[in-house]
Amino acid sequence: DSFLGQTTRELPLCVEIRNKELLTPAYADVLRRHGAAHVFNYWSSMPMPVEQLPVAPLDSAPFVVLRLMLRPGTRYEERKSQFAPFDRIVDPDPDMRSQVASIVEMARALDKVALILVNNKAEGSAPLTIEQLAEQLVNGP
Repeated sequence: DSFLGQTTRELPLCVEIRNKELLTPAYADVLRRHGAAHVFNYWSSMPMPVEQLPVAPLDSAPFVVLRLMLRPGTRYEERKSQFAPFDRIVDPDPDMRSQVASIVEMARALDKVALILVNNKAEGSAPLTIEQLAEQLVNGP
């Protein structure tokens, strides 16, 4: 709260937490108070992105951020060795893609820009995951 209070409103801010116990109504209040966005993440120790929605606000900032890194319950080093050389989707997660598309559609309905950051460790190849997401957003599931 105090850190965000020292920042300027002209700078777009987002906060990413990686521990589900921090995803609380108090956290959401801090984001709203400072106009910061929650980063909906696909991360080892976090709930799936749509499961973050009941607490994390879509309305706290003029944009929405999603960051796709590690399937919940997986570890970085395992995924890195499993997915190298990152040239194909090794572990497709249609549920994750569907959840991301849902959140993007919610952002659109609120006239907000959605920013999606994708890591190779999400499914095996960030460019191919992005391609799949784009196709789903344009054509539907």
